[in-house]
Amino acid sequence: MKPDADAILRSLEIVAERCEDLVPPVYGRFYARFPEARKMFGRDENNFHQGQMFNGMLLAIIEHAEGRCPMGSIRAWVADHNALGVGRDMFPVMFSAVFDAIKAAMGDAWNDEFEGAWHRQVGGLAAQFETVFDGGGR
Repeated sequence: MKPDADAILRSLEIVAERCEDLVPPVYGRFYARFPEARKMFGRDENNFHQGQMFNGMLLAIIEHAEGRCPMGSIRAWVADHNALGVGRDMFPVMFSAVFDAIKAAMGDAWNDEFEGAWHRQVGGLAAQFETVFDGGGR
């Protein structure tokens, strides 16, 4: 396994021990910046749809860390979200919300290794999304 992928998976194990559900803090951070986005989820009972999207983001981050997140998948994700009204400016905010919630949930277990791994992977994945928005990544 690649070092960043290993660090991310270890950090998620720590988070699982410390935080019952990361969905509310992630989306709380996101909605603080984009309150209008709440409407996109309609009646999301028990945060089901938010949880699915959060799991998809984590999977994309892990796949990116393992070097197996194809641009075709990112293009499809962008197209699907554009169709729902998700704007370009929302993607980096969501990635930041994930990063910040993970860091907060880890508390004193957060260290330079985790910081670097998450920063590189979230930043790299966000850059790939930007490439798609700019018409590249074909």
